[in-house]
Amino acid sequence: MKEMNFIYDREADSLFLFREDRVEDSSIGMGEIIIGFDKGLNLASLEILNPDKLYKIPKSHLSKLRKARMQASCRGSVLWIHLELEMEQESKEIPISIPLERPLACR
Repeated sequence: MKEMNFIYDREADSLFLFREDRVEDSSIGMGEIIIGFDKGLNLASLEILNPDKLYKIPKSHLSKLRKARMQASCRGSVLWIHLELEMEQESKEIPISIPLERPLACR
């Protein structure tokens, strides 16, 4: 699991996780999930719109997010993301699977 930097915007209800060591070059969106990639197609960022509704996490908890960790792996044409959020009141594990048009080498 890689520790991620994060920004939670309560008004927009948007959780943005990113790696400082990677510069986003392109992105794909699947509904309320937006994934950013660097030039080498490595995962650079993840944005979740409306995480309170999508994953049943109250905005008051998301506002007190302490740590975010993420692990990504690819199997065939599916990108699997495992997200761990540590908040003051609770911890939450979120599995995300994204079908891709072609296989990627995830790192």
